[in-house]
Order: sequence, then structure tokens, then C-alpha cells
Amino acid sequence: MRSSSIFRTQPPVPAVARSSFALTGSIALLVLALVACSLPASLLDQEAASTSPPPATTVAPDPTASDPSPTSPPPSSAPTTAGEPASEHRCGDGLCDGPENTSNCPGDCAGGAPQVTPGLAEPSPLYVGLSVHLEGYPLGNKHTGYNQDVYDRYTERILAYSDLANEYGMPLTWETANLIGPSGAFEPNVLQELHRRGDGVGLHADLGGDPSTSGGLQTLTAQLRMLRTDMEGLGVPVVHASGICSELDWVTAARRAGIEATSGVVNYCLKSLPIDQQPPEVRACAGPGDGVCHDPYPGDMPAVLHPWRAADGSSWTTPSAEGLLIVPTLGTIHGLYEKTLPNQPHTGNPMTSEDVEVAVGLVEEALAARSPTAFNGVFFVWSFGQAIEHDLLRAFFEGLQPYAASGDLVWQTMPQLIETYEEASR
Repeated sequence: MRSSSIFRTQPPVPAVARSSFALTGSIALLVLALVACSLPASLLDQEAASTSPPPATTVAPDPTASDPSPTSPPPSSAPTTAGEPASEHRCGDGLCDGPENTSNCPGDCAGGAPQVTPGLAEPSPLYVGLSVHLEGYPLGNKHTGYNQDVYDRYTERILAYSDLANEYGMPLTWETANLIGPSGAFEPNVLQELHRRGDGVGLHADLGGDPSTSGGLQTLTAQLRMLRTDMEGLGVPVVHASGICSELDWVTAARRAGIEATSGVVNYCLKSLPIDQQPPEVRACAGPGDGVCHDPYPGDMPAVLHPWRAADGSSWTTPSAEGLLIVPTLGTIHGLYEKTLPNQPHTGNPMTSEDVEVAVGLVEEALAARSPTAFNGVFFVWSFGQAIEHDLLRAFFEGLQPYAASGDLVWQTMPQLIETYEEASR
């Protein structure tokens, strides 16, 4: 193998030549030393800096960058306000200031509502669900007996809707009173089956609490407690109820009956407030289904997005550190389009494609209005009674899929939302 030229053996250097080279080298070194001594110190420093490796530096990531470096910034003992929300002087900006208070903006001012520490947590998702009020079917009663044919047809429809919702990973929350008796009398026990599937199950008491009824608050409490214990006797735990508003102290009645939360609150629920705090149109209502009294409370975003706890019926619109959890609603899903029209009833309507469009639009509006520093959770209501075409229900679920996939929307049953809220409160 031929050697490369750079490693080829060189001829030996004569001795005289070696001596000359040594002398010349010594003189050159002496000259360089003298020159170095005569250079200014600043030039020497520059030379040293140019030949020495630069010191290690830590660069904090730019918080405005769209894809910041994973390198963590150095710890600092000084407090920072970089992640705190800036006041926009409106309800929903995450700050309780200006004219906002616990009554007109519970999301920003709720003393008892769970708050996310600004700058330290991920953006809060929007928790969404659909409560189904099971009512309107002539199932009979314990005095006259239950109609099994009606029960079989009813439960077949219920389980088909449950199947559809669970295809999308969006289980429904079923609320009833009139199915408790027949569910215990016939097979299958539909309430037990729904609970086994992971659907939410609770009470739709539909009591009203007539203040002229003998016993008043005590009677209302006893009725709610009996419904809860009857359903739990079927092996279905009960933590929430709807249809409990009254001129009586319905909040205290629910808590004494072992109810932790309520959903579907409407303007009629304001009837328990002191008379001077009730809007004139509410004072004029004859019942919960009467005109404006059936509208959701609170009706505006972002206040409708933030559940809160209520201490009692006389002050339930003011958030409290403890009490009954109030979960607002965006409205009856099969009357949302009619609600956008002037002077149109929005109860008892069939579900339409326009309702689906409005429902998805409300979710998109809610996502934009959610607070980064508060718990965001809201429900739709379906009174069934009124059946919904499967294709329309599918269209609703499919319209929400992109937001669920991104994590901005988290679908929950009512028992799940109650648990999530309690965890956020700890």
C-alpha cells in the first residue's frame, strides 16, 4: 500500500543546519516576548476573549412566541404579573371590578366559586352536558298501578337515545320522578341500567312547593327526601335534582333532603327572593311555565357559564362558600331557535335543524366567553315528553366533536360535573 505524501519520510537535516535553526528560533522567541510586553493591556484582553470559549448563558423563553423553547427560565424571587388577566371593565374578564358584584357577575365575583390562580394553570375548559327531563308519559302511579306497555315503549326509546349518545362518548343525564315506581316494578329496571352504563341519573321532582300547602317548607323537604330515598332504593345514587324551585326556601329544602346540586334553574326560582328583589315580571308569574318565568337564569353570557353555591332561597343568586350547587342552563334544546324570534313560545316545540345550529353556535359563543380564571360549566335541557329525531341529535353531537377533540370542551354528566366542581374547590 502506497503511503500518503504527508506521512512520507523526509531527508535528515545536517547538524550545522540544525544549529542555525535553533539559533534563529531563539531570536524569534525573544522578539515576540518583547513585542508582547509593549502591547496595551486592553489589546491583550481582547485577544484572550477572542480565543477563549464564551461563558454559558441562560436565555428565558419569549412568552409571546408561538412555539417557545422548552428551556425553563431561571428561578426568580420577584413576583410576576405576566399571567394575570387585564381588566376589560366587563363581566367575564376574570376580574371583579367596576360595577360588577356577586349578583350581576358571579363568574368574576363569586366568593365561593372555585378560582384558577392566574398564570399558574391551563386555560379552563368548558364543561357541557345535556339533562333529559323524563316527563309526560302516562305511566300510572302506585295507587292505580303502572302501565307496563307504556313503560316498555318508553324505556325502549330511552335506551336507544342512550346508545346513540354513548357512540359519541357524550352520555346523557336522565332526571325523573315518574319512572321510579315502574322501574322497580318491571324489567328491565331502566334507571339501574342507565346508571350501570355510566349515564347520569337524578331527580326531576317537578314539585313546585305551593306555599299554601300544609306544612310548607317541612312538606317540601319531606317530598324531596322521599323521592331521593325511593330512587336510591333501586341502587341508583342521587346527588342532584331539577324542578325544585318554589316561593318557599327551596334551597334549604333540597339541602335538608340530601340533594347536593340543582340544574335547569329558571326565572321562576327568583320567587323565593324577598319581594322587593324580584323583577316585576317575575312577581306577576303564576307558575314556572308562565312566560318569562320559564326563561333560564341567569340568561346572559358569561354569567350563565359559571356555577355557584347558594346558602338559602332568600339569597341564592349571591354566591356562597357553601350550600346547594347551582348549575345554569343555556336553554331547552328543542326551542333554541324559537327563542331567537320575537314573541314566539320556546317550549313544546319539536327539535329542528335550526335548533341544532343555534345550540352549536351557543357552545362556540360560550367557548369564546369562558373565563381563564374560573370554573366554566353549563347544561342544555331536553323535556322528553318531546321526542327528538336521531339524525338531529347526531348532528348536535357531531357539531361538538372538534371542540371535544381539542380539549376546549369536556362533556360530562351532572354527577361528573358536580365531582369536578368539588375537586376544583379544594
